[in-house]
Amino acid sequence: MAVAFTPTTIIQRTSQFSHDFNVHLDEMDDGEMRSRSFGNEEFVSINCHFKFMTKTERNTLMTFLKTNKAEEITWTIDSIDYSGFFKSKFKQSFVGDLYNISIIYRAKEV
Repeated sequence: MAVAFTPTTIIQRTSQFSHDFNVHLDEMDDGEMRSRSFGNEEFVSINCHFKFMTKTERNTLMTFLKTNKAEEITWTIDSIDYSGFFKSKFKQSFVGDLYNISIIYRAKEV
């Protein structure tokens, strides 16, 4: 069963969306390229940036990620519904007593 993600901190507009059409290219020994399609679904990897969070906001986000680390996550971004998973690694930095978190969410539109 999917879990809805409703962060208390808004995803930053600097977050990058990488679209994956599920096609992989292989270079053959003779230099020719061949493509393989692994289905018709398009995926998106979102490098999510959450910036300038208080300690409480950071702890809430981390608790959600740890509690739901193996769960399918639904999330609405810019009125588009996604369903996918957060990758297990994240980056954290500090600005004074505020926290910045970056984590990758790989999903598909639903």
